[in-house]
Amino acid sequence: REPNVLNVLTGPPSKKAEDYNVVKRFMELKGKKVVCGSTTVQMVSRVLKTPVNIKDVSDGYHRPPSYEVEGIDYATEGAITLNQVYNIIDVEVDRLGSGSSVSDLARIFHESDIINFIVGTATNRAHKSLVFRQMGIFPREVIVKLFSDKLQKMGKLVSLEYV
Repeated sequence: REPNVLNVLTGPPSKKAEDYNVVKRFMELKGKKVVCGSTTVQMVSRVLKTPVNIKDVSDGYHRPPSYEVEGIDYATEGAITLNQVYNIIDVEVDRLGSGSSVSDLARIFHESDIINFIVGTATNRAHKSLVFRQMGIFPREVIVKLFSDKLQKMGKLVSLEYV
């Protein structure tokens, strides 16, 4: 069978002037497209000139919000979601709950053979918040690397591109 390819865009590029080029390149990739990060979702929406609709309103950190953006297969909050998916990715798929962005995203990763991360290196002030540290939430650049290592141990082919 053909491999299932997943492309994940998380975080805006370090230079705002690169937003258009990064989104354009991301959209040209073959495979499923996932955007992780509220700011990243807004950037994609702005570049694609398409609205963002909140699909799932969050009622706490345990259930990060998800969004609908035309042309994107799945969109959700970033660091919190990636941290939570990292924590449950080794759980059997049939044990994953339903109806949350964390379980939905975990299923998408499980279904994928090749995972391409495009990681924006723009500074996110929220990642420096003591609340994030207190809850054990790693910033984007840390969690993506940890997640990549875990996915590779699961037999996935993973690439990281920093923008």
